[in-house]
Amino acid sequence: MCKLYVVFLIIEFFLTGFVSFSNSSHLNENSLILLLHTSRISQHIYCPRIFLDVNSLWELKKILGRILFFQRLEQSIIKTSRHSSLNSQARIYWVKAGANGDGTAEDNPAGNITYILETYDLTNAIINVFPGVYDKSIEEFPLIFNYSNLTIRAIYGVSKTIIKGFIPEVFIPEQWATIIVRSPNVTIEGFTICDGYQAILIEGSAKRTIVKGNILENNTCAISICSSHNIITNNTFIDNYIGIFVGVWWSGSHNLIENNEFKNSPIDIVICSSNNMITKNKMYSGILLDGSVDIVVSQIIDTSNMINGKPIRYYKNQADVAVPENTSQVILANCTHFLISGLNISNTCIGIEMLYCKNITIKSNYLARNIYNIGVAYSEYLTITSNKLMEGACGVFFHNVNHSSLINNEIFNNYYGIYFMGASKNVISRNVIRENNIGILLRGQVPIIGGSLPLSSSHNEIIMNHISNNTIGISINETFEDAAIRNLIYKNNFIGNEIHAHDDCGKTSLITPKSETTGMTIMGQTKIMMELAIHHMEYLDAEKARIINPP
Repeated sequence: MCKLYVVFLIIEFFLTGFVSFSNSSHLNENSLILLLHTSRISQHIYCPRIFLDVNSLWELKKILGRILFFQRLEQSIIKTSRHSSLNSQARIYWVKAGANGDGTAEDNPAGNITYILETYDLTNAIINVFPGVYDKSIEEFPLIFNYSNLTIRAIYGVSKTIIKGFIPEVFIPEQWATIIVRSPNVTIEGFTICDGYQAILIEGSAKRTIVKGNILENNTCAISICSSHNIITNNTFIDNYIGIFVGVWWSGSHNLIENNEFKNSPIDIVICSSNNMITKNKMYSGILLDGSVDIVVSQIIDTSNMINGKPIRYYKNQADVAVPENTSQVILANCTHFLISGLNISNTCIGIEMLYCKNITIKSNYLARNIYNIGVAYSEYLTITSNKLMEGACGVFFHNVNHSSLINNEIFNNYYGIYFMGASKNVISRNVIRENNIGILLRGQVPIIGGSLPLSSSHNEIIMNHISNNTIGISINETFEDAAIRNLIYKNNFIGNEIHAHDDCGKTSLITPKSETTGMTIMGQTKIMMELAIHHMEYLDAEKARIINPP
């Protein structure tokens, strides 16, 4: 299945009473009722849909699931605490860049981290690292942590102890990461880790890894997580393309990401696995969620996550909600009958993201300089109207979205104004689409081997839009046979585009001289009638019928 990018959930409460209460190994109905009355949930603060009916088995099940999530996290933290206490009696090794010792004493440090990793059994051990630059001139990358209960820490300050990776000219999988963690209960603390493709890769066998108090800078992806019950906390992410990728290949779950700060990352966090908790992070660009409906509704992402002092708002399985204006990013997962209006959102990875949604209205918003100003997947019956969408990689992105309308929007200065991939039976009407690289792109979704069938962009109506000063006004990209067919493109103003319409297959492209006022072309089975003058021509009913029902 070809997925969109990555959609989330905000649970509007943080169960402060639940964690301390969940020490009990036996949770029953009576304890749940007591918990409801002793925690913040009973004060009507967080979850009005859940707290009322304590006799409802279904509601209790949902509460129990959340309690168990926190219980698992707490058990993981307890195990980590035990691991730390064991390390108080662990063997300790020492590293100082360029030294010549064997690393067994503070005054006899090894000259690099690689030597310690390759020489000793590091189960239940600590590696103390002195300040210095540990780069490919003295280290052999990746640094592979193959021992459980191992702690590696910089002992004299995060800015002074630098593990400097590199991006190889030829990509060999084993060299894609600066550090690879392959065993459980590993702690990485107090370093600057920079200039790599992946700074830290936590593989599937490496459960309960702790990454804390580090600076991760100028990496393509700072941390990639493929396993479960890991804790990423109190780190600073600077100038990475992706800060944290949770669930590489849709693996791993129950990870905790808290109290981190992100600076100048196009995408702070990508989530593709289930049951993760994202809380108390100071973000730069926000969250991208991907996966099945079960994945996207299983997260805990609360409003303590901020961008420029405004909360990220994530909703799951909810209906009949108006999103507050004080919002930095909107994420809807399996929601219906929402109103998103009057928001001003800028500089995020996705301003408004919707997955598996229905009957959503997005009206009168200002979205600028987001990678996706609006990104939607697996949804239908949406109304997007009277918005200003500008200066992003994409104004509106539809993937597998049907029966929706884009009306009276102003979409300008994006790379793609409107991008349909496998989206059908939608209406694009009365929009101003100007000064984009491609005003409107229609294309199919190419199937992945072993995945779903291809999806075409078909039976869409593009009517009465003002399409001007784009590099390409409309592009039909037939990624496979019949990828974009039987679309009605009618009665639009095409003005000042370098190419008014283009067929990437090379079957037919229309490049009309600016002096011409009308033109007609066939792109595959899509029939296009264009009006290039400022005012529309009135077409005969017979011509309209011929376009709507091509032979």
